[in-house]
Amino acid sequence: MKKLFPLVILTLLAAPLSLRAQNDGYDIFKPISSYLGSGDVKHLGVWFDDTLELTLLTRSINSSKNQAEKSLTSFFNTYPPTSFKVVYKVSKSNMKYCTGILKAGRDTFDVTIFLVLKGDSFWIQQLKFERSTAPY
Repeated sequence: MKKLFPLVILTLLAAPLSLRAQNDGYDIFKPISSYLGSGDVKHLGVWFDDTLELTLLTRSINSSKNQAEKSLTSFFNTYPPTSFKVVYKVSKSNMKYCTGILKAGRDTFDVTIFLVLKGDSFWIQQLKFERSTAPY
């Protein structure tokens, strides 16, 4: 028991530090941005909620995760992404929001991403692509 006690104390002290290290400073938009910029729907889809609102240009649909992945794959086939840059982001305890610029060849799109907390994870509930009117 004497040998086990220090191990238990060390484990209890270290656990909050390791959990805090995972949560503090983690930018959820880094992997999402990477997947958007490369057109990686397979990995981006991991972040999709079971149902989400997907807007592609002027068409907005409430869709299942699978349907959203298919629609986004088709969109990226038409407009192959070359880069994505976050322009603005805000976080609250139960939601995260960002806007960014997607470059796809000669086309540029304004992108909006809205995530909500469900359980202990954030999920994309809204993903919106609109043709940009700004001179980028």
